[in-house]
Amino acid sequence: MAFLLAKDSPERQDARLFLKLSLALIALFMLRYAGLIYFFFVFLFFMRYILQKHYAKAGHYFVAMLVGSAFVLGYFYLNKLHTGYYTGMNRIYPEKESWLAYGFYLVTGLANELSLARNYFYRGYTDWLYGGLMALQGGLFWYLYRERQLLSDCFKRREVRVRLGMAFFYLAFTMVLRKIQPFDPFNYRILAPFSTPIYVGLMAAVATAESKTYFRKIKPWVLAFMLVSLLMNLPKQFLLNILLGGTGSQ
Repeated sequence: MAFLLAKDSPERQDARLFLKLSLALIALFMLRYAGLIYFFFVFLFFMRYILQKHYAKAGHYFVAMLVGSAFVLGYFYLNKLHTGYYTGMNRIYPEKESWLAYGFYLVTGLANELSLARNYFYRGYTDWLYGGLMALQGGLFWYLYRERQLLSDCFKRREVRVRLGMAFFYLAFTMVLRKIQPFDPFNYRILAPFSTPIYVGLMAAVATAESKTYFRKIKPWVLAFMLVSLLMNLPKQFLLNILLGGTGSQ
């Protein structure tokens, strides 16, 4: 979806755009009910083209939303027939989780999702390795931010802005839905659609021809951190057993 929206523009002609958008919306919904969030994101593009008087382009978005909505309504109707609930079960119970617990799960979930080297499972002990790696990652991000002047106007590029916008739009909607219905903890299952567009968008900004100087300057530090992350996550005991002639099953 991010690829389609980033690639599209008022000047670009694509007779099959409505079909591509329809299939993307249906696929996202079939992956998870949270995929319905992207219907609202597509609606924003529809309204933008309407306001800009690009009616032919807006028509593709309208048809995609119509086809996707018809599929969703049919799916919910079948659920209702077979289970008595439109979503397969009763999912609305906000009283199950306090605001304090909700805030804790959100903050810790985001911390783990944005941590590139290690997760912290909050089991009553201090994980100093996690803290050290997060400090190292924070230092790397600070360095990347400090050299931002070398990025020129890369963040004004459409493919970057669309991906970052989609990420934060998804997060905002997910926060509301997660409070209404605590369907999952704030883990990679529901936060990956937030973090992935951010990292892809940042890579799209760095990968432009205008960012060559920035890329050359940060590459050694990024590669070093990636190597540290790899070493921390390798099954070290398993590999050691293999190298020493064991079975690797311990």
